[in-house]
Amino acid sequence: MNPIIEELRSTTSPVFDGAYLEEKFGGAFRWSYIRKLKSLGEIPAKCFVTSGRRLLVVRDPFLDWWASRLNVCEGGK
Repeated sequence: MNPIIEELRSTTSPVFDGAYLEEKFGGAFRWSYIRKLKSLGEIPAKCFVTSGRRLLVVRDPFLDWWASRLNVCEGGK
C-alpha cells in the first residue's frame, strides 16, 4: 500500500468537511474541483455523505479512489 495513503488514513478522521481537503492534503485538492468531479460521477458516491446541507468526505473510500489515480514519477518522467 502507498505510504502516503497509509499516513493519511492514520492522521485523518473517518469523515471530514470537504474544505479540510485543501488544508490537510497540502493543496493537492481544490474542494470546488472535487465537487465538480462528484457531480460528473467521476468520484464514487460512497466517498461522500451529507449532514443536513453539508457534503462530507468519507476518508477510506475517498483515499482508495485517490490512490487509484496516483502515479509514481521515476527519473524525471
